[in-house]
Amino acid sequence: MIADNTGTIKLILWEHSIEQVECGKTFKFKGLKVRVFNDVKFLNTNQSTIIDTADEEIKDINLSPEDISDSIVEGHRVGFKIKIDKSCIVCNNTLYDDDVKNAKITCLSCSTTMLSSVCKTKYVCTLTMMLANGKLQSYSCFNSAIQSFLASIDKSTKLDDIETDELEDLFLKCGTKQMIVDNSTHIIDQFLL
Repeated sequence: MIADNTGTIKLILWEHSIEQVECGKTFKFKGLKVRVFNDVKFLNTNQSTIIDTADEEIKDINLSPEDISDSIVEGHRVGFKIKIDKSCIVCNNTLYDDDVKNAKITCLSCSTTMLSSVCKTKYVCTLTMMLANGKLQSYSCFNSAIQSFLASIDKSTKLDDIETDELEDLFLKCGTKQMIVDNSTHIIDQFLL
């Protein structure tokens, strides 16, 4: 989700743009495409998208529009489980170390063979949350959402540089946090600052 003082909108990042954007920072986007799916507008990066760091931070972000307020959940994490695997550079499918042969691995989903060393690490975290209403709810989050959590607690560590035990402690001991979630899939898109 990206936001300014006029509102919020979902931004889909593709390929080269994924690594350029970090939660909690301000960016200038040029060349985004507006898309519509199920009568919902969103923005999409493409090959001509230019992303630059902004000179000034946006201070008065508007998180109250209806399109986002229903997606903001507040809660305290009471359970934590994480799975860390390599992922295919083409389709993001999970790859397993058992399948590495001669430093190469073939994705079972898209049949692409690649060097094991170029595969990215995929984090899948399942969090059990105690919501404000006292209800327990499980949510999943992935690399970008976990990195947004670290930014939300002023931890500038990159996800690949943090030990699993430390990450577990940070999630379980940080107190109540707000998150943007997809209520239909119970996936955390982003932790709010």
